Amino acid sequence: MTAPQSSASASSALTVVIPPTVHCGGGYVEGQVLLNFRQLLEENIDEVCVQLSGNIHTRLRKNKRIYEEKHQFLSSVFSVWTRGSAYPQPGTDILRLPFRFPLPDGLPPSFHFRAWDVTSSVLYAIDTTGVRRGKFKANRKVHMPIMVLPKDDVGVGVRMGLGEGAGPGSYTRWKNVWAEEKIRKGFWGEHATARVMVSIPDVPVLPLFTPLPFLITVTTMTAPMTRAKALSHPTDKPIFPTPPQKHSDIDFRLYRNLVLHPEGFCWTTDEVVACFFGAGKVAQDVVADVEVAEKEWHPEPEQTASGRGGETGRWLQRASFSSKFTLNVPPTFSAPTIVVNYYLSLKVPFPGMGNDILLKVPVTITSGINEPWLKPDPKPDPKPQPDTQDLSPSPSQPQPKPEPPSEAGAVDVDDGTRSDAPVSGFDFRRYSSTHDLSLPP
Repeated sequence: MTAPQSSASASSALTVVIPPTVHCGGGYVEGQVLLNFRQLLEENIDEVCVQLSGNIHTRLRKNKRIYEEKHQFLSSVFSVWTRGSAYPQPGTDILRLPFRFPLPDGLPPSFHFRAWDVTSSVLYAIDTTGVRRGKFKANRKVHMPIMVLPKDDVGVGVRMGLGEGAGPGSYTRWKNVWAEEKIRKGFWGEHATARVMVSIPDVPVLPLFTPLPFLITVTTMTAPMTRAKALSHPTDKPIFPTPPQKHSDIDFRLYRNLVLHPEGFCWTTDEVVACFFGAGKVAQDVVADVEVAEKEWHPEPEQTASGRGGETGRWLQRASFSSKFTLNVPPTFSAPTIVVNYYLSLKVPFPGMGNDILLKVPVTITSGINEPWLKPDPKPDPKPQPDTQDLSPSPSQPQPKPEPPSEAGAVDVDDGTRSDAPVSGFDFRRYSSTHDLSLPP
């Protein structure tokens, strides 16, 4: 049966009830249509049809030209009632009509983006239509948007492995991504060295609704100096380069890379969709463990120190920041006219021109579900995000205990996880390998 195409308006004769659910590809969309027979007769409705639809719409304007594409990738409709086919039970005016639609595998997630002259969306809906025969009789229609996510067996396995049902002894291996730079305050003088490393679970995907632990470690080594100069430095003044002392001093965010290509025209943007650390975060809203180690003096080898006038060495300083984040964004996906990818961005500032260190970590985000999830009662969001889907988090899960990196680099992932920044001759591994990467329980 085809969906009615005539004009439509709202009706009090039709009420659609769908549980507040995050629907999953490969599952079902279920609900009920409640027909008020008194209103049904007054509005002269002859038939009631229910349709499940999925639509992609991308539209943008460039140089006074509009590029637009629409794709309907899902459509299923059937009649649930016709005049004379069924009546309410005695004593009530309400007839309850259940419906159930299967959802195919491989569906794109619900998604919506809007900016100046640019809109893009993947929308699902249940449309219930009261058909009125004859000319000049507008059909009655009830439109119910629904949330759909792809089925994700891999993400479910990751979520379980990170603690859900894994028991108190569960742990995960860590993927360490780092960048190292030689920096100095001014235009002259010897360079100091700074290394920034972010550690996240070494898993193939990052599932939604899952507390994901992370660790940021900042390690610095000063330029070589004599022992006398090191001892004469005022204790109340920082030694360049000093690692950040609190989480608001560093910027750790999740970015979304969105590529739209309607009618062959390509448009792209990168936008922040989540902020974990940074000046914009209120301190009491961030639960983080901050560890600032005492500085350590490391003498230079004798052959290196010769000619500097006495014993020389470097100060090593280190700070670490550990916490968790839970993702609540549309997953990574590709669909006609839309490509969505994500990356973590870590920026650590140091004094001096061009000394900030920026680290980007591409991540694949998945739904983390393989069956429908019933949403809890909604809570008011003081700062709603218009383009972020209202996805419901799962219960908190136990914190995994990561393994410290070994000297041989068993946990460090060498393929594509280290930046192209120059690496100094100083062996950070010699000192960072003794640092415990275990997060607090």
